[in-house]
Amino acid sequence: IRGEARVRCVGGLCVPVEPPPLLVFSEVYSGGVGARVGLGADLVVVGSRDRGLVEEALDSGVPVGVDSGLDLGFMEWALDAGAVLGMSLTRDMLGRVPRRLREEKAFVIIPRALGGAGDRVRELEAAYREAVGMGYTLPILDPVLQPLVMPGALEGLIAARGLRGLGAPIMLGINNVYELLDADTTGSIPVLASLAAEAGASIILVSEESRKALGATLEARIAADMASIALKWKTPPKDLGLNLLVSKEKRPGAW
Repeated sequence: IRGEARVRCVGGLCVPVEPPPLLVFSEVYSGGVGARVGLGADLVVVGSRDRGLVEEALDSGVPVGVDSGLDLGFMEWALDAGAVLGMSLTRDMLGRVPRRLREEKAFVIIPRALGGAGDRVRELEAAYREAVGMGYTLPILDPVLQPLVMPGALEGLIAARGLRGLGAPIMLGINNVYELLDADTTGSIPVLASLAAEAGASIILVSEESRKALGATLEARIAADMASIALKWKTPPKDLGLNLLVSKEKRPGAW
């Protein structure tokens, strides 16, 4: 699957324009980088302004991203230190990133406001075209998944679907959903990963902030592989040779 995908590469990071495959980016805030790599993360995102954690991540053996919010100075330091991805740029921040970094690194662009799906599509389409015109080599679009029910995750999924065909890879942060859902992640993550893949996202972002989310990186790795194979074979994610059944078994009498 990975050999057949149409990919865009910069700085050692290669991202499919559309799935399959579905990549897993895992965000860390205070340590545990090595564990995330061992659990199958394709890229580790440092979600805090912690230089020591960035340096630990850079020694992990996988590509590193940084999400420093509005602190572009910290992002620039991390990218110069070896990180390959800057997170959470908005359209009005694009011109503030040095041109050398636009050409050499990947960046995730999010909407400035979380309106309806159509608003997000229009905002990100315009941001993508501006980014390309400004010399960005690999802009990645994130229409933002919000928590279920209120304010609702559906608009983000619809927006992702609406961005297909633009030529930009799409990322969806499924952690925004399962971290605020009192249900087992072994069930919710495969559903969210499959929906993300259906919508056209080639990257899912996960985290392990709440206790119930511990192990989410491994679960997302399995779920992403399930969704990728299902897309490739054009079949439901069942009887593919791998599963994410932990508390129950398919075999009668197994528990």
